[in-house]
Amino acid sequence: MGAEVILQPSLTTTSDRNQEIVMARANAIFNQVYVVSLNAGSPAGLGRSVIVDPEGLVRLEAGGGEEVLADVLDLDAVTRVRELGTAGVSRIWEQAKRRVKPPFALG
Repeated sequence: MGAEVILQPSLTTTSDRNQEIVMARANAIFNQVYVVSLNAGSPAGLGRSVIVDPEGLVRLEAGGGEEVLADVLDLDAVTRVRELGTAGVSRIWEQAKRRVKPPFALG
């Protein structure tokens, strides 16, 4: 729908922050957007907020305490990834839009 950045706030107090970061990376790749996964710092949460680019690379990661992350997001990178694909290969949304004809008709 045209989004270039997704903000994903959370309050993780359990040991699954590593898995949440994996999901943020996967969401960035799948949706071809920047994902900013925000988590409260200690003592409320575990911290480790991340900024992930459209190809799933973690650009910045905070520590466990209270911290401010600042980055300049290249929104043209979103356009590039959508046109050329993740790692120059996967063009998920273009591939999903194609109509695939079934090899035979059921009836």
